[in-house]
Amino acid sequence: MSPMWWTSLFFMSIFTLLIMMMMLYFMYNNKMQELKNLNKANFSWKW
Repeated sequence: MSPMWWTSLFFMSIFTLLIMMMMLYFMYNNKMQELKNLNKANFSWKW
């Protein structure tokens, strides 16, 4: 087992973690936008 193998594995794991974090972040942002839009719609409807 050469050190290069370890470094590549390490970087791959970090890369996958970053992708998962970004996907979660975008999903969270979309949910927040939907909630904001719903609140705006309800607010304007009440008025």
